[in-house]
Amino acid sequence: MAFCKAAAALVAETNPADVAALSSLPYSQDGFGPTLEDVRKGLIGKIGENMSIRRFVRIDAKGKLTSYVHGGSKIGVLIDVVGGDEQMAKDLAMHIAASKPKALDSSGVPADLLDTERRIAVEKAREAGRKGEIARKICHELIVHSMIEEEIFYPAIRGKVEDDLLDESYVEHDGAKMLIAEILNGREIRAPLVIHGGTGLSDEVTRRLVELGGSKFNVSTELKHVLMDATAGYLAGHLKDYNPGKLDAAVFAATLEAIRRWMDILGSAGQY
Repeated sequence: MAFCKAAAALVAETNPADVAALSSLPYSQDGFGPTLEDVRKGLIGKIGENMSIRRFVRIDAKGKLTSYVHGGSKIGVLIDVVGGDEQMAKDLAMHIAASKPKALDSSGVPADLLDTERRIAVEKAREAGRKGEIARKICHELIVHSMIEEEIFYPAIRGKVEDDLLDESYVEHDGAKMLIAEILNGREIRAPLVIHGGTGLSDEVTRRLVELGGSKFNVSTELKHVLMDATAGYLAGHLKDYNPGKLDAAVFAATLEAIRRWMDILGSAGQY
């Protein structure tokens, strides 16, 4: 630490052109010298650890310089603050260490970074447009579906099922129609996308639905098939030595494999 402070003091006092010029300046410490470079080499032999001067920057402050070094001494901030007090300056330095801002203001942001951020913003806007188009298509399909049920199916089964169940279906349709109207009128609906028929969807389609906001996929039909196939497979090979425990193990293993496959497709592996 004494060596670092001494090197910084030499930079402030003599304004060397580069690291080589700094290293050649007169300095003695712990019996080593007569230059800063000689002290560096002597300390390396004494403590048994390598160290080097990588770079330095000399700044003529307009206000007051304040520094902050984060734990581990691998992140450091030096700021020039005009006005305010020492605590405010230190808070700013800590904030800079945590957030790593690219520039002091918009004029200092690199052009390539601005181009990248613009491309990201444009892509997000396009994605929002695609989602909106998909939502509108779904809404129109639901409208047609509701009309068929209300004008053809429900009247046909009136009296053959309990009236309460049928009336409940009409209520559900009314709620869906209100939601559809809000979506078609441009209101953003923040609700989870639930896929009730996940069985049979390709991996590509499923991943795309996740990107569009799918938060729940019902795949009970697939898991039922897994259970039946695992049961049939075990029984076919163990007609003479049937063991209920081994059957359960075979069904469990097949079900676990299917669940792990879905967790991988949905990107939820390792999250629970």
